[in-house]
Amino acid sequence: MPHSTPDENKKKSFRFCHTADWHLDYFQYQKKERWEDFIRAANLCTTMMIEETPDFIIHCGDFFHNFKPSPGALRYAISILEKFKKAKIPFYIIRGNHDASKAQVQRFGGTILKLLEDLGYILYVQDEMIDINEFIAFIGVGEYGKSTGDVL
Repeated sequence: MPHSTPDENKKKSFRFCHTADWHLDYFQYQKKERWEDFIRAANLCTTMMIEETPDFIIHCGDFFHNFKPSPGALRYAISILEKFKKAKIPFYIIRGNHDASKAQVQRFGGTILKLLEDLGYILYVQDEMIDINEFIAFIGVGEYGKSTGDVL
C-alpha cells in the first residue's frame, strides 16, 4: 500500500471574511445622518476585515441600497473598494435584491456591480461557480424573489 508523504498530509487553511447588507446610499428616514451612518459602518467593516488579513472576502448581497446608486455613494464605494484592492484582497460580490433584479440586469446591460468589476474593484459572481483556488469553490446565485428556490 503506498504511503503518503508528509506534504500530502498537511491541511491547507484559508482565511476569509463574509459580509452582506451594507446598503450604501440608504437615506433611512430621509435623514442624511443615516446615509452617513451606512458609509461609516462600511468603512469600519473594511478596516476590521483588512486587519484580519483574509485570503478573500465574500459580500452576499445588498452592497448598495438602490439599483442606481447616487454619484456620492458610488464615490464612497470606490474609495472603500480601493482599500481592498491596495491590500490585494479579492472582493467577491453576489447580487442581492436591492442591487438589482434579474430583469433589471437584462434590461440595462448589467448592474453597477458589473461596472465595478469592469473597473477592477470587485469580482462579481452571478449564477455561476467560482474556483477561488484548487481547494475552494463557491456558487453565487443572485436574488430572484419567490423563484430563488427554483433557481437553486
